Amino acid sequence: MSAELERQAASLLTVGFHGQEVSPELQALLRRGVGGVILFRRNVEGPEQVAHLVAEIKHAAGRPLVVAVDQEGGVVARLRRGFTRVPSMRALGARGDVVLAEKIGRLLGRELRAVGIDVDYAPVLDVDSNPDNPVIGDRSFSRDPHVVARLGIALAQGLEAEGVASCGKHFPGHGDTVQDSHVALPRLAHQMERLDEVELVPFRAAVAANLAALMTAHVVFEAVDPRYPATMSRAVVQGILRQRLGYAGLVVSDDLEMKAIADHYGCVEAARLGLLAGVDSFLCCHTADLAHAIIDLLAREAGAGGEPRERLNQAARRVEAFVARWGRPPTEPRLEVLQRDEHLACVEEVLEGLEPALTALGDDPTAIMAQVREEREQRERRAGAGGDQRSATEKVSPGSEEGAPAGTGQEGTALRSPRVAVASGPYSQGIVDHHRVEHLAIIGGTHGNELTGAWLLERWRRHADVVRRPSFQTHVLLGNPKALQQVRRYIDQDLNRSFDRDAVASERADVATRGERNYEYERALALRGQLETFRVIPDGVLVDLHNTTANMGVSLIFVNQSPFNLKLAAWMQKRQPGVRAYCWLDESLPRRSASSVVERGVTIEVGPVANGIVRGDLFWKTEQTVGGVLDFVEEYNAGRVAFDGADEVELFIHERSVDFPRDERERIRGFIHQDLQDRDYLPLEPGAPLFETLDGETLRYDGPPGLCPVFINEAAYYEKKIAFSLTRREVRRI
Repeated sequence: MSAELERQAASLLTVGFHGQEVSPELQALLRRGVGGVILFRRNVEGPEQVAHLVAEIKHAAGRPLVVAVDQEGGVVARLRRGFTRVPSMRALGARGDVVLAEKIGRLLGRELRAVGIDVDYAPVLDVDSNPDNPVIGDRSFSRDPHVVARLGIALAQGLEAEGVASCGKHFPGHGDTVQDSHVALPRLAHQMERLDEVELVPFRAAVAANLAALMTAHVVFEAVDPRYPATMSRAVVQGILRQRLGYAGLVVSDDLEMKAIADHYGCVEAARLGLLAGVDSFLCCHTADLAHAIIDLLAREAGAGGEPRERLNQAARRVEAFVARWGRPPTEPRLEVLQRDEHLACVEEVLEGLEPALTALGDDPTAIMAQVREEREQRERRAGAGGDQRSATEKVSPGSEEGAPAGTGQEGTALRSPRVAVASGPYSQGIVDHHRVEHLAIIGGTHGNELTGAWLLERWRRHADVVRRPSFQTHVLLGNPKALQQVRRYIDQDLNRSFDRDAVASERADVATRGERNYEYERALALRGQLETFRVIPDGVLVDLHNTTANMGVSLIFVNQSPFNLKLAAWMQKRQPGVRAYCWLDESLPRRSASSVVERGVTIEVGPVANGIVRGDLFWKTEQTVGGVLDFVEEYNAGRVAFDGADEVELFIHERSVDFPRDERERIRGFIHQDLQDRDYLPLEPGAPLFETLDGETLRYDGPPGLCPVFINEAAYYEKKIAFSLTRREVRRI
């Protein structure tokens, strides 16, 4: 067995152990290279001991890895004595306050970081849709999927803002089962329409927010894959999560030793099929021998090459990136952070005035795994020596195919500060159509080879205060994660031409009729759903971040002439000299761009930046521009923005686009003239050179004087047959 393949296979496992210090069994797994260690209450005594244990694990590993825990709040909390007891998510859901949810996430993140823990397997994104569910219940925020989405993402972003990776669970949804996957294999018959409307709503939000990790459910979704539970199903993990929703982060399995897996498929076989299905990291929480067996099998399978080798390489790269991003070296504990006054006050804020039924803490439903493990060990002892050499968890149910459940006989197929009141500013009497902004969304990475926006989103996840303002809630959404992963503009279709709901609905139907899929159409639909969930649609503000290879400087692009947008342009031009406003004011133009889904939408386009790189000066210039937009919205909400005609705004109104010269076979026969290159926004005069041909011919401008070219020689527009666009400069008062 190749040592490198063994190391890669081991890196996919996050393992549990017994005792309150590093055991010999854990030492052996650390030597093999496991990627993570998960703590349970059996490992925990108090804060000092936990901090010492985490440091001991990291020192024993002698390399980067992550230490994880289930610290959801409510009944599922592994760290109790000496830590702030966070109420159930149902109690938080009853509050319905996104700001409070983020504060709870930050509280959890601070206390976990204080003892060196890197990953929290939270939040639960399951919808509490079945009162008979024995395992989710008050671990869920709400029966309303949109409430689960809003609060779950806010809590996750709070965790990640404090440097702790979140992991939304249990994809694609465990909320409507009547069985507990710790002790049985739940099955749901919901069709995709139902899943889209309920179970998948919070997970779409998680994908749009680019949460660090998502955990799969050990639940069979019969309409998608009647043979395998989500953890082992290509149709669920690859088909829905990766391709349909576009998630590019780490996919983690729930514990493979749960009876839904162990009694029906076997833990080792589940890991093999789970890896092929698209899972990157596996929890093996109790038994060291099983962890070793999984490592051996995955390495052996990869040694034969083909898809197992390819998937092992891909998953190991994802785990390595995850550990590099979230794993921290051993550090001194910061126990003074625990149970500090602001944390206790935050808990009081959640609980104040709630019914006792919402605040009571019951039993931990996941604690049953101790009993499950004891039962398994008893079965193994009864099996005795000389019998089947596999562990009981590896045996296939009688009468079933290898690896298939018995009896099926089927083939498988927010970032915010506390709200403040609106001030009565000196200009409040002059405001027209003043609709206070409650929600603002920033989308980055709409095009996968424009990296500035995606990098800024990652920066703001670490430094959320940069994009917080007191009077409204800011949401950050990753546009096209799959294209970003491949550093290409798009996969099937330009995402920024995919947001017109009516036109795209017709085209999506045509694509589906041909038996095909269009990734960007699905992403646009998912992003629209998130913008609706976050209440950005219809009355919020949307900011879409882009780079251009053209010399556009800082440009604000609008697709309508609403007073809000024109005032924003005037305000920015006064405070950030050099900002240009490029407007498509023809109301009949197709509305397919991201910023067109709301009336108060703006695209920030900054260049020149080559595709596939981040340019430092323009990175910070983009953040400065975003900050200016946020400051304007804050002033607007405070009633200090006047629509009284006192301000001038310089606009460049789109007139038409100009193609490259072409021959009779439609091949480009000329390129941008050197005297035109980089002269974006500068007026043209008749006779000005536009193009040069390979024969040395100069093609000149013969239009009216004063029109200004923009997006000159933009690389992305070659396929759109656009060499540049012509605009008409106007100065208006607003």
